[in-house]
Amino acid sequence: MDPSSFKHTVTVYSVLVLASSVVGSVAYTISIVLLKKPHKAKMDEESVFASQEHTEMSPAPVPPSPNSVKFEPWKPLMRKLPTTPPSPFQDNEHVESTAEAEAIEDSVTYTTESGTETPNINMILSSTSNIRSYIYSSQELMDLGTLIETQAIEVPIHKDENGRNKSKVRLSQLLRFTHQIPRRHFSDIDTLERAIDDILVGAESCPVDKTISLFRLVTIGSTEQTYDNAYFFTRPFHQAVAWCSDLSLFSHEPESLQMSIAEMLICWCWNQWCCAHGTHTKSSELLRVLAQAASMASTETYHSVGHVEVMAVLCQVYSGLGYFAPNVQKPMMLKAATVMKACSSTAPCHVHRDLVPIYAQAVCATSRQSSLVALYECLSVLVSPHRQCCLEYRDLAPPTSDLLALLRHGLWTRQPPEVREKAQSLADRLGEQFEQMEEWCNRDESSTESGENIVAPGAWSMFR
Repeated sequence: MDPSSFKHTVTVYSVLVLASSVVGSVAYTISIVLLKKPHKAKMDEESVFASQEHTEMSPAPVPPSPNSVKFEPWKPLMRKLPTTPPSPFQDNEHVESTAEAEAIEDSVTYTTESGTETPNINMILSSTSNIRSYIYSSQELMDLGTLIETQAIEVPIHKDENGRNKSKVRLSQLLRFTHQIPRRHFSDIDTLERAIDDILVGAESCPVDKTISLFRLVTIGSTEQTYDNAYFFTRPFHQAVAWCSDLSLFSHEPESLQMSIAEMLICWCWNQWCCAHGTHTKSSELLRVLAQAASMASTETYHSVGHVEVMAVLCQVYSGLGYFAPNVQKPMMLKAATVMKACSSTAPCHVHRDLVPIYAQAVCATSRQSSLVALYECLSVLVSPHRQCCLEYRDLAPPTSDLLALLRHGLWTRQPPEVREKAQSLADRLGEQFEQMEEWCNRDESSTESGENIVAPGAWSMFR
């Protein structure tokens, strides 16, 4: 073949191949574009349908609680969530694999395969193997425990409109245990006596055994209502009260145990006071408890003590609360002072001669201003109603009058103004019946009195 003809043939062939490649590329691009449009339209339709379906399945938003902190809400579990906001501790939420849960929408509990009944945690679980649980660090658990203790010791006290004076509180509310503990039951007095003997022996052992023994004692002395514990009127329990009335023995115990011991002693004092003098009590409830106590022993009906011993235990508890934790002192002092005032207001005639020396002992053992104010208020409630009946000249005349010594101590110029005001108010009321009161209270020795010498003859013999 001629070389020029060969070159011409190759050139024509190359041009044809290049042209076919360009035409093929353009045709392929056009076909792709035409095929992509209906596929995109179909995908858009599916997306819209899926979005509508998800909107129908989504629950209504949970309204936030005004009292709760801000937190992220639970993710929906394909069921409606209740309006109660979830736990505020969402930062500690983890997902763990546990037994499969079986739930019913209308039920308030759910059960696992092991059959254990568990409270519903503000949500209805779906049938899934992933159940939400909380895991806290040690510090968070301690903070949570402190929060629970702080909320638990709140006493139902309401203030009047000016926000200063506290209104009256029903004793039935005030005498309830902060931590409700189920009470142990004993069939007879011998079994109860052996149990309390074991408790007193264990309380003298190591700190762990002491704490366990004290908790066992609280399970015997716990109450749900004001008058529902028959063990308060048994001799073995009285022995336990005589031992544990010294609150300095429990200064290192947990706060919840300290609180329960103080409440047990205060409830025992009120029950015994009402038994000795049944004014302002529900006699039917008290008689039922006394009958239960009598049925436990064959040798005696029930065991009770007099007004003097009840007030001695109350004052000893009130003065010893300073050994307890600060979170325990304030609510327990309020309860003890309220019961002391209630007992003093119902004291029968002539009992003040035995109770005034006990108040003098409590004043001697108390250094807090608020405690002194409460003691002088109880003293006023004890003495004032008997000005025109059983209060006599010998109860006030120097130099052997405990009541006059307490008045002089309260009027001392170094006392806080609130204490002096309470003492002056009582002295003024007594002065309406005894003209010599102003002279007795304004003697020179009252202004030179020292803090260590309260000059109340016979006031210290009760606790020696």
